[in-house]
Amino acid sequence: MKLDACFVNAGWERDGIASIFVVRRNQSGKIVFGSYLVDIRCLGLKDTAFKLDYSDADFEAILETLFMDPMEPIDSTLAFNIIYGGIEYAEDLGFEPHKDFNITQFLLPPVEEVPYVEFEFRKDGKPFYVSSQYDNVAKNITILDKSVGRDGYVFIVRVDR
Repeated sequence: MKLDACFVNAGWERDGIASIFVVRRNQSGKIVFGSYLVDIRCLGLKDTAFKLDYSDADFEAILETLFMDPMEPIDSTLAFNIIYGGIEYAEDLGFEPHKDFNITQFLLPPVEEVPYVEFEFRKDGKPFYVSSQYDNVAKNITILDKSVGRDGYVFIVRVDR
């Protein structure tokens, strides 16, 4: 499958969460894409999925309606570095990538074929964990305490209303 484009949510650097779409075209010209939700400050690849056989119009509708921030094109090398780098950084802290990466990894080139781009996966030199409603907060704090010590990270409890 031919790589067609990569997209990321606007504001990803400010917010610390990158929602990346890697878009490919199959032989019939239909869109196949993978989505990768990367916490660039702590947890790495939090979620990933793939979709098959989308028309251009259906895919454009997804880009326009799925996210609060608009999606914008991103260089594929940077996109792949965010995904792979986020996974590696989180693994160094003790976090595993989302279980479906064993499937969606096949929409990416092998890690050894991706040119390296320097990128900082933390905030102000430390892991910066912002909890979400879907996290096992106690487990994540235990992992961070073990890997970097209680003073080695910043933790914010996010309250969704």
